[in-house]
Amino acid sequence: MNLGEQWKDLNGGDADLAALIGKGVPSRPSIDPIERIKRNLRLNAIFGIVIALAYVVLMFRFPVWQVLVSIGIVFLFTVWAVTRALIMYRDMRHHNLNNSLLEEMERHYTAITGWDSMQQKLGMFVYPVAAAGGFMVGGALGSGKPIDIVMSKPIMVYSMIIMAAILVPVGLKVAKWMSRKAFGQYADQLKANIDALKSAE
Repeated sequence: MNLGEQWKDLNGGDADLAALIGKGVPSRPSIDPIERIKRNLRLNAIFGIVIALAYVVLMFRFPVWQVLVSIGIVFLFTVWAVTRALIMYRDMRHHNLNNSLLEEMERHYTAITGWDSMQQKLGMFVYPVAAAGGFMVGGALGSGKPIDIVMSKPIMVYSMIIMAAILVPVGLKVAKWMSRKAFGQYADQLKANIDALKSAE
């Protein structure tokens, strides 16, 4: 059951819902954008929890300050993203009956686009830190030597900087593409439905 059908059952009808039905929804009727967003928020949270647990393992495996700081920052970012995803998922499952359908749709749209935008902004700081942490861990695993010894060589520091300069822009683009596939396209459909409601008023 999509949001409109739930709203009709809960509120006994809504002027915004009637307007939307009369106007026609400008997206494929088989796809409810809010349901797709909810599903992807749930998957996002599950994968995020798994990744966060992997970071914890890395911090226990390499308990040196460089790894604890770099991986710790990425861990906190992941926990924040997962927490926000779970909050939004819970919020989308419980509708505020004091709001109209239009107000609820706008509230969900603002929440998902705000969360996505904040992730991308924080990613510009977190991704270089993640690249540095990954380089140090990889260097230690590849050489079999402690991170302090591996990073004591200037060539390793320069290599880490070069690698981060290459991988960070790529990572940001990939993250933006994945976010678009998981949330952006459905947020656009939701916005189109919102605009249809407004134009029908």
